[in-house]
Amino acid sequence: MSLSQDIAAIVEFASALRKRITVHSKPSANPAITVHTLKMGDRTVGRLSAGARPGADQIHTSWVDPKFRGMGLGKKLYGESLRRTPDGTLMSDPFSVSPAARRVYSSLSKSKSYAVDHIPVGHSEFRVRTKAPSPPPRSADNLASVDSGAKDYYARRDSVLKKWSARRNRRLAAEAEAVRASGDQI
Repeated sequence: MSLSQDIAAIVEFASALRKRITVHSKPSANPAITVHTLKMGDRTVGRLSAGARPGADQIHTSWVDPKFRGMGLGKKLYGESLRRTPDGTLMSDPFSVSPAARRVYSSLSKSKSYAVDHIPVGHSEFRVRTKAPSPPPRSADNLASVDSGAKDYYARRDSVLKKWSARRNRRLAAEAEAVRASGDQI
C-alpha cells in the first residue's frame, strides 16, 4: 500500500467510527451542570461537563479516551455540546486549557459552523459559539408552556448563575484592587 492509500484508509476508518459514536446529555447532581457523553455501544469514549455561566456554559472537564484521539471525536463532542446548550456558546476554563483542548479549539476555528474567540484572561480562555442564530437562552421567566419541573430546574439554574456571577465579580474586583495597590499594571 502507498502512503496515500494508507491515509485514505485511516480517514475512512475515522469517518466510519464517528458515525457509530452517539452523544448522550443529562443533568448532573448539580442542576447547573450538564454532562455530555460520547458512547460507542456501552463503552464511554469521551465526556464533557459544562455548567451555567452568565452568557454561556463553561466547560469544567473534557476528556476523550486516548485510544480514540486524533479521529475528530473531540470536535464532535464539543459540536454536539454546543448544539445542546441553550444559547449555543461554550467558554473554556480560563485557568486550565490543556494542549488537547487547544487542538480541538483550533480544529473548530477552521470549521464554517463555529466561531472561536481567544480571550486573554487568566492563562488563556476560549469562547466557541455556533455561527447559526441560536434561540434565546431559556430561563424560568420564558417557560410559560413548559411543565413545572422544567421551570423549577431553570429557576434553580438562574439562581446559581446570579450567585456565581456576584461571587466572581467580587473576586475579580478584589484581585484588581490588590494589583492596583501593589502598583503593577493590569
